[in-house]
Amino acid sequence: MTQGIIKINIREIPAYQNAKERQLQLVKENPFVEVTDSKTYEEAKKRRTNLRKGRYELQNGEKVIASKIKEFRNYVKSETEKLIAITLPHEEKQQSEVEKYEEAKRHEKEEHERLERERIERLKAVIINFRQQKQQEIFNATLDTIDEIEITINEFDADVEEFQNDLNLVKEQLIETLQNKREQLQEAEHMRLEKERLEAEKKRFEQERKEQEAKMKAEREEMERKLREQKEEMEKQRRELERAEAEKKAREEKERKAKEYREHLINEVQTIYPENIRKQTEQLTNEELERVIKKYHEDQEKARKEALKSDKEKLLTMVKSLRFDYNPEIKINDKSVNQLLVNFTEEADMLMKKYIALINNL
Repeated sequence: MTQGIIKINIREIPAYQNAKERQLQLVKENPFVEVTDSKTYEEAKKRRTNLRKGRYELQNGEKVIASKIKEFRNYVKSETEKLIAITLPHEEKQQSEVEKYEEAKRHEKEEHERLERERIERLKAVIINFRQQKQQEIFNATLDTIDEIEITINEFDADVEEFQNDLNLVKEQLIETLQNKREQLQEAEHMRLEKERLEAEKKRFEQERKEQEAKMKAEREEMERKLREQKEEMEKQRRELERAEAEKKAREEKERKAKEYREHLINEVQTIYPENIRKQTEQLTNEELERVIKKYHEDQEKARKEALKSDKEKLLTMVKSLRFDYNPEIKINDKSVNQLLVNFTEEADMLMKKYIALINNL
């Protein structure tokens, strides 16, 4: 205790002694209980509460004492803690046991809830898998398979416990979906048959059209062939007429030319010979007339050459006398003059040969 304050040994206070005995009595009356079941669990909680009440009483007494003897508060608190320490380990031990049991119960509850969730999920999965499977079958259904699918839906049964109503609802929904699918398939089949009918009708019309066109084409080609044959026949006749006309004109032209040529021959012969032989010339053939004219011209050419013979000889003598002979022994110092004489001699010789050839051809 602090100096100046009356020293009081709290352990000697009857209240302290009573409190200590009370705490010891609580420990004796509330021994530790191992929690193994609900009964021990309840008993453990009861004893924990009794021990806690002893602590509460001391704590409340502490407050009363502290309010009266403020100077002793810390001291009282220390002593109180010592008193509490008597029951606190037992309380904590009992509390730990209670919490251990509560934790086990919590795990048991969680395990029960987990199993329950799994059970519910398993039952729901049966319904979900059934619905998904049948939905896929309905989606792929044909008119040949849809009735069998409806039977399997109606006959499906599973123990889904409290979810039986959900299963029944799913089956009703599937049947409704199946009916809609059946109507779609029937409509599609009707449209397919109608399409086939229309296509067959179209093919028939197309075949008739092609046959009609082929018939008309054959008739048109036959008509064109006949017209072409008529045109070719007319063209052939036209060519025959033109050919006949051309032959006639050619024949007339040949006759005209032959007549003109004969008249030319007769006129030429009559020009050559006296008038009194006209009748004789008209009786000759063209070949005979040609020989007469040829003989006449040959005689004329012969006479002309005979007449010119003496003149030709005179001309040749005169031309030859004009020959210029260059004497190379003549020495001319001027080269240009010498070359000029050479060129003149050559040109004079060439000119003389030319005139000699002309005279010989007379």
